[in-house]
Amino acid sequence: MGDDSLDPVGAGGQLGPVEGRQRVGEGFGQRDERRVHPRRDRVRRRRDRERLQDQLVQGGSWAHGSGRAGPYSRPVDGRRSELLAVGALVLVGLLFGTSFVVVKHGLAGVDPIPYIGLRFALASALLWIVASRRPATPGEWRAGMAAGATYFVGMAAQTTGLQRTTPSASAFLTYLLIVMVPILTFAMTRVAPSRLVVAAIAVSVAGLALLTGGGVGLGVGELLTLGGAVVFAYHIIQMGRVGRRFDLWRFNAIHCTTTAALALVLLPFTGGMPRSATAWVVIVYAAVVVTCCTLIPWTWAGRHLSPTRTALILLTEPVFAALADVATGGRLTALELVGAALILVGALLSESAGLLTRESGIPSPASSPI
Repeated sequence: MGDDSLDPVGAGGQLGPVEGRQRVGEGFGQRDERRVHPRRDRVRRRRDRERLQDQLVQGGSWAHGSGRAGPYSRPVDGRRSELLAVGALVLVGLLFGTSFVVVKHGLAGVDPIPYIGLRFALASALLWIVASRRPATPGEWRAGMAAGATYFVGMAAQTTGLQRTTPSASAFLTYLLIVMVPILTFAMTRVAPSRLVVAAIAVSVAGLALLTGGGVGLGVGELLTLGGAVVFAYHIIQMGRVGRRFDLWRFNAIHCTTTAALALVLLPFTGGMPRSATAWVVIVYAAVVVTCCTLIPWTWAGRHLSPTRTALILLTEPVFAALADVATGGRLTALELVGAALILVGALLSESAGLLTRESGIPSPASSPI
């Protein structure tokens, strides 16, 4: 024919620039088709796709489907997703905080470990109503069971520690997790928080000290509570890094099932069944409101915010708890009011950091193991 432009291999035996990209893969330059191994090419393409998906997830742009970047997810505005995630976590803090007033009066008829077991058993039964109808994802049982076991260990350490220390010391030490989350994140991913986030943490800890009294000793109860705080900090990281890779409902159903199973095994040795009707009412309330209605928005929010920002926003919980106490007849001193205000300032500083950087600060799921 004489026209080399119609032949993908030109007169010199090499692929033309346009034809080479079309035959081998757009954007990868000129290559000799005969030298491309099909399997290696597929692996390279898959890795390129996964890298792009991780970048999109880090920006907080995946909000649909099972939470995994894939053909059934579609991107939405990153900042809008972050604002919705902040609102979801404030709701979680509100439900957690206001529950103290209800749960405090109901725990007189049931011991802590049976309360945890029955609460999560009922919550898992409710979640499985929806979760059983949703498609399974490979690895979800391993991830959900790991998160559930972590949460149980944290709850058990906190509850046992509370029996050996004061409520104010327990609250202060537990919420020191806002310091531990960025430390653990840095240890796992080598991603350090920004200066503004560090300032937000410092302001929030100062507010927490004023709100709770901040005076602690160093006995067995305090050490157990501090250990529980470390475990809770790790659990927040788990929820953000693992939970977003699986279906919300199935992941949390497995999470609750595991927590319940571990607690119920200890039920005969830790007080047995509830001893009053009020205790059962509190267990039902905690299962529906404090568990089902918090874990779902919490897991979703963790897909769009870094663990550090998640912990800072969840610190609104003691603020709501204090306000609920006031609403039921309690009183706040001037220092406690200042402390509550500082916690809110810390949360606002955290959001300012997110607004200025336009990033959620979420590390890549593959950057470290869970």
